[in-house]
Amino acid sequence: GLDPLSYTLIGDRVFYSNSSSCGVLDIDLQVHSWSPEHPAGQPVLTPSAASALAPGQYQVAVTFMDRLGRESGSTLAAVIDIADGGGFELSDIPMPVAPDTASVAVYVSGPNDQVLRQYVILPAGTRSAPVLSAGEGRALTTQFVRPLPPGHVVRGAHGRQFVASGQEVLWSEALRYGMFRPSTNRMRFNAPIDLMEPIGDGLQDGAGLYVAAGARTYWYAGADPKDFSQAVARGSGE
Repeated sequence: GLDPLSYTLIGDRVFYSNSSSCGVLDIDLQVHSWSPEHPAGQPVLTPSAASALAPGQYQVAVTFMDRLGRESGSTLAAVIDIADGGGFELSDIPMPVAPDTASVAVYVSGPNDQVLRQYVILPAGTRSAPVLSAGEGRALTTQFVRPLPPGHVVRGAHGRQFVASGQEVLWSEALRYGMFRPSTNRMRFNAPIDLMEPIGDGLQDGAGLYVAAGARTYWYAGADPKDFSQAVARGSGE
């Protein structure tokens, strides 16, 4: 498009964006999306007598993993109640569209448990699979995480990616660039954002974020946004 382009170096990748488009340029000059593809929904859970699971309610969620090793977020888990000695199967596992998606990670909770753990990693395009036990791998940490939208300013600091989009500042989960929690990782201002610049490396005093919006330039002290303290740095915008 014709909108001005903003970009920043995070690690060995260049993250770029304007108001409508965004992407990542890797060290080999290959273009990727900011984040891995997000699955559209969850598998269908169907009771089966093929196993002998402990009775109770099980939760299942899937994520996509791309060729860069990044893992997507996941929506609200699917739920099924299993009687003593029963089991269940997965069908209609979400199909990836992006060519970079390499595999599907399946997470299954224990009976009546709220923690989903990795059960199996399937090749991308697999449509069905039996569930013979609860997951025993690592816990799902990306549930309800979504891809960051494009914005007119993009910056990286303190182990996070920051995006200014209209009147909002959004930020990624720690070390999960390109992905954020829409319910928590955002600040809204009363005017469009003209400037956004993080300062410091997050490991020393003085780290924080400058934001100029409308008639004020704000300073947010701290490396972790949940611990930001706000002050007015200037009584004018950019």
